[in-house]
Amino acid sequence: MHKLVLVFGDIDDIPAFDLAWSQRFVPLVEDMPGLRRITVGRVRGSPSGVASIHLLHELHFDDQPSLEAAMASPIGQVAGRLLMEIAGDHVQLLFAEHLEDIPRPASRR
Repeated sequence: MHKLVLVFGDIDDIPAFDLAWSQRFVPLVEDMPGLRRITVGRVRGSPSGVASIHLLHELHFDDQPSLEAAMASPIGQVAGRLLMEIAGDHVQLLFAEHLEDIPRPASRR
């Protein structure tokens, strides 16, 4: 699998961003062609304390061509413009190959 990872950081107005992201952006990207899975992580800190990242949003696709086709689709284009409107310079987009391991039993220690 391949995924598009959106890393949101240094958000000035978090309540306004969260509202626009959840009510406008998320429903749109959920309709992207070829989308297989969505994962979201709200960052709550780091080992050193404060983190400059607010949110991780991952869109999973079967392969890189499927991801690129989704981004080039009409819905993908609208989503990209909306993303720039609500997050602008506060989002970084990354392509990542997604490797997943078999779940392991809990440690006995």
